[in-house]
Amino acid sequence: MRALALLFGLSGLAACSSLGDVINRPSAPVVRGEPRPSAGRTTQIAQCRSAGAREAQIVYPAGWNRRVAAAEVEDELLGGGPSSRVATSATPEPVGSLIPSYPKAALSPPTEAICEVKFDLSRRGVASNAIAACSSPLFLAEAVRAVEGAKFEPFRVNGQIASGINQVYPMKFCLRD
Repeated sequence: MRALALLFGLSGLAACSSLGDVINRPSAPVVRGEPRPSAGRTTQIAQCRSAGAREAQIVYPAGWNRRVAAAEVEDELLGGGPSSRVATSATPEPVGSLIPSYPKAALSPPTEAICEVKFDLSRRGVASNAIAACSSPLFLAEAVRAVEGAKFEPFRVNGQIASGINQVYPMKFCLRD
C-alpha cells in the first residue's frame, strides 16, 4: 500500500517558473499509469489550471512591506539614492532557466502554490536578501533557494548597469498529470 501511495504521489509532479513555464521533474523516476484515487486530499489551485480549484492567495510576511519602507527611508536619507540603484516594476529576466525543485514536504498531500520572491539584484545579476511570499508555507524555502541560485540580466539605466532593489519574481509550483 505504501509503495502504491508513493507511486501515485510522485506521478506527474512538476515545479515551473511562471515566466518560462519550464517544468522541473522530480528527482525520483516518474511512473505513469492509470489514474488512481488519492490516498489523501490534493490541494490544487486555479492558477495551475486545475479544473474547479480555488484561486490561491499569497500570504505576505511582515518583512515584505518593511523592506519597501526601509528602502524609501534610505533613499530619502541619501538624497534620492545613488543613481546606480533602481527600483522598477519590471520583472527581472533570468539568464537561462530558473527551475525550482518541488519541495518534498508538498508531496503528501500533493499541494500546488503560487509565490513571489522579493530580492535585491547586484550589478553582476546576482540575487541577495531574498524573502518569499507564497500561498502555502511549504514552498517558501524552495522559492528563495531557486532565486538566490539563479543569475539574472542586470538592469540598465541610461545605458549604465545598475543594481536593483526590492525586485519581485513570480513563480508557480504546479501538479501535472
